[in-house]
Formats: sequence, structure tokens, C-alpha cells
Amino acid sequence: MNKKRLLIEVIKKLKWSRELADGILALLENADIDNKTIDGLIRILAISIKNVKWEREKANVEKSLKQLRKIKEIEAIEKESEEDIERILDDI
Repeated sequence: MNKKRLLIEVIKKLKWSRELADGILALLENADIDNKTIDGLIRILAISIKNVKWEREKANVEKSLKQLRKIKEIEAIEKESEEDIERILDDI
């Protein structure tokens, strides 16, 4: 399988998740494209995949940070409640 056919197959698999996939697919299937252009498209696709991975990792980190903030808030509330209980007990 040559690079062009391989790229067409990869883009068909990614078609549902990439906005420009239809246009790139049409270009690849209907135009006479040289290897330099195909190599460029492969690089663009690789960069796009890396960016998606980075965005997912970033989203996971942000989600984790949000959960940590909630835990800190809960711990602060619990600490404040414990201090209130200690004050009440001291007053008795």
C-alpha cells in the first residue's frame, strides 16, 4: 500500500472526528498529488493527533485540579467545624 492509499484509509477512519477530513479525503481521492504534498499532509495529521492528545491530557489535569480544590474546600469546612466543636466544648 502506498502512502497516498494509507493516508486515505487513515483519514476515512478519522472522518467522524475531524472537520477537514472530508475536504482532504476528496483532495486525495480526486487529485494527482505528489509525495511532498502527501508527506506534508501526514505531518499535519500527526501534529493534529498530538494536539488532541495534549488537549485531553490538559482536560484531565484541569479536572484533577478541580477535584483537588473541592477536597481542599471540604477539608477547610471540616477543620472549621472541628474548631467550632472544640470551642463549644471548651466553653462547657
